[in-house]
Amino acid sequence: MSRCAFAVLVFVSAWLVTLAAPPPAAAQTNQVQITSLVTENWPSVEATVTVIDVTGQPVAGLNQENFAASVDGATLPLTNLTTTSDPSIGIAVVLVFDTSGSMAGVPLDEAKAAGKALLAQLGPTDQVAVMSFSDQPTVVLGYTSDRIALEQAIDSLVPAGNTALYGAVEQSAILAGQSPLQRRSVVLLSDGVDFGAVSTATRESSLAAAAESSALYITVGLGLDLDAEYLDELARIGSGQFLTAPRPSDLQAAFSTAGEILRRQYVLTLNAETLGAGFSQGTLRIEVLSAGARDFVETPLAAPVVQPSLTASPAPATPSVTPVPGVEEEEDGSSGILLLVLGGVAMGVLLLGVLVVLFIGRRRGSRGSREEAAQAAAQLERLQRSPGAEQPAFPEITRAVPVQETGAWLALPGGARFSLTTAPITVGFSADCTVRLEADTYDSLERVRIWIRDGRYMLHNLSRSTSIAVAGRPVVWVILEDGDELQLGSATLVFHEGP
Repeated sequence: MSRCAFAVLVFVSAWLVTLAAPPPAAAQTNQVQITSLVTENWPSVEATVTVIDVTGQPVAGLNQENFAASVDGATLPLTNLTTTSDPSIGIAVVLVFDTSGSMAGVPLDEAKAAGKALLAQLGPTDQVAVMSFSDQPTVVLGYTSDRIALEQAIDSLVPAGNTALYGAVEQSAILAGQSPLQRRSVVLLSDGVDFGAVSTATRESSLAAAAESSALYITVGLGLDLDAEYLDELARIGSGQFLTAPRPSDLQAAFSTAGEILRRQYVLTLNAETLGAGFSQGTLRIEVLSAGARDFVETPLAAPVVQPSLTASPAPATPSVTPVPGVEEEEDGSSGILLLVLGGVAMGVLLLGVLVVLFIGRRRGSRGSREEAAQAAAQLERLQRSPGAEQPAFPEITRAVPVQETGAWLALPGGARFSLTTAPITVGFSADCTVRLEADTYDSLERVRIWIRDGRYMLHNLSRSTSIAVAGRPVVWVILEDGDELQLGSATLVFHEGP
């Protein structure tokens, strides 16, 4: 065999070996999530980032060289990097416990122990609130850093009732939105599905509320008989993690991982001056280089709108009057006349104000005496009390009362009527609504819930849309009164009480 033929044979053999060899192992990729974005100190931007490895554990030990940021291709310098393990960086955490009847015994005992263990992982500047839910969500304890009070609140949990999971998520989103700290999070435990028709929210409205709250959601599913799809979607919307605990004894490990995620976040300080004074909005891209893999996450970034400052115009100077020599000022009583004129104008304004108040209050005042109006105002204050108060923001609509006619009804578009009973209903454009309206394209997500409590009909805007109005005003919660017009997208309904 010639040297040339031998060389060709060696080359072909090496090529075949290369084809047969397995490809090099691909670098393992991480999951990157932006859990908080603060632009209040523009052009300084603060992004809180979580990096999760393939095992679901937070990645620790990254430094400034592991991160890079840009907006639509323009580099954003990274001026500082800290972690939430720094005691000076506070986190607001809402701990939400499922206390339905199925949690009785060992499950709730283990949940309490896991919750208290999570408290031990948090720092002294962190603020924690405790919630529970069964037939309805309840704020057990508002935000505090008092660990003894928090442990006592967890120990006070008692199992009973159904599972208002959707209502609990919506309530937790409201509570997270009232956080005293910029970094807000929710750790929610459930062992089942939304059950018993007791929620004051729907699946869609609860997920929308979680997204609007901008809170990091970590969900923990106990057992196998649960809505894993919903808990996973909630965690994804909240840029968090869905953790599973097949047995009650696994709750400690799940809550420990939740604590690690909360305390192993990276806080990136970025300088947006490079974007220029004319920048309004773009797409922020944060890249993470770790263990040979380059991963990234993108999110919208908008410069805060600067309100123009209003500078008061200087008052015009009072012209000086030079007295004419030899002429004395005549005291003709003009100052007294001026006072009389001003008094008459003030009296006229007062009378006009009284007439305006009487005109505006005519509709409401026709309902009864001043004493009845005061009682109605007190009832409204009690029904719409904030989530931080003793009573939850979600009124209880699930008391076991027989469904019966109430004499109230809705006038629907086209002249149809729908009689209202003591049972809650939903009104909107989707197929699952009790009263389904004919939808235009942009109306598909509009929906409200109507129910009766303490003899008064309440309306809750489930879509969080400003195109839902009552008596011409956008609403979230409102007590309905006879003759109120309800505007849902392009549809107009009228609420009536009596014949």
